[in-house]
Amino acid sequence: MPSKNRLVNINKTLRPYGIQCYTWSPGDGVTRYRFSRDLDSDYHACRVVVTVLGAKDADLVAGVWMQAYEAGRERGVLGGLGEEG
Repeated sequence: MPSKNRLVNINKTLRPYGIQCYTWSPGDGVTRYRFSRDLDSDYHACRVVVTVLGAKDADLVAGVWMQAYEAGRERGVLGGLGEEG
């Protein structure tokens, strides 16, 4: 079972970048973390950017996404990716 606080923190961090994380725990001891641009969906219905297994990889993906986004913004190459308006 994923930590609710971890998922809340990941989503709080990534939502301004236009990404939402959804989880699924099928009962095999490994939680799936699915990252999507669909901000109001669920694990099985969203359009997938990437799916990872386990909390450590989910934290890694969230961190890398933020760093890449900010690097692109600084270079002016994003063209509004993930931004409103």
